[in-house]
Amino acid sequence: MITLNLLPKSEKAILRRSFYRMVFRAYATTFVILCITYAGSLYAAQNLLEKHITQLQSDIQSAAQGTTINQGGSIQDNIKKINALLLSYSTVQQNFFPWSHTVAGIVKRMPAGISITRLTIDSELRTVLLEGVAATRPNLITLRDVLDATPYFQSAKSPVSDLTERSNIPFQVTATLMPSFWTITDETL
Repeated sequence: MITLNLLPKSEKAILRRSFYRMVFRAYATTFVILCITYAGSLYAAQNLLEKHITQLQSDIQSAAQGTTINQGGSIQDNIKKINALLLSYSTVQQNFFPWSHTVAGIVKRMPAGISITRLTIDSELRTVLLEGVAATRPNLITLRDVLDATPYFQSAKSPVSDLTERSNIPFQVTATLMPSFWTITDETL
C-alpha cells in the first residue's frame, strides 16, 4: 500500500487540533442544551408541586376550621340534610339481605362436574339464574335435583335443550325462591 502525504506535518497537526476543537465544541454544546432542558423541566415540575402543596394546605386549613360543615346554610339546614341522609341509610339497612350466605349455600350444594360461570339473583322476580357448564348429563340432572331439594327453592327448571348433549353441556337453570326465603336463618342455609 502506498500513502501520499501531501500536507506537511505542521499543517496536519493544525488540522487535527481544529478537528478536536470542533468535536469538543459539539459535545459541549450538546451538554449545555441538555442541562438547560433538564433545568427547565425540573423548574416546571417544582412549580406544579408547589401549587399542589399550597392547594392541599389550604384544603387542610379549611377542613380544620370547619368551613366545610357550614357550607350551604344555617345549622338547622345542615341538621335537616343530615337527618335526610340518615333516613335514606336506614331505608337501605332495612332492605338489606345477606346474599353472601345464600350464594355460599348454593355453592356448597354444587355437585362435582359443575362449573358455574354466572349466578344472578333477582329479588323482584324472586328467582336465581345459574349458568355454566356441566361435565356430563348426569351431573346436570343431579344439579337440578339438588336445587329442587334445597329448602329455599320452590322449583328449578332448565330448558330441555340443555339435555341434548352428552358432555361439556352449557346449561341455564332458573330456580324460584320460596316466599319464606326472606325469613330463613343462617342455620338453614
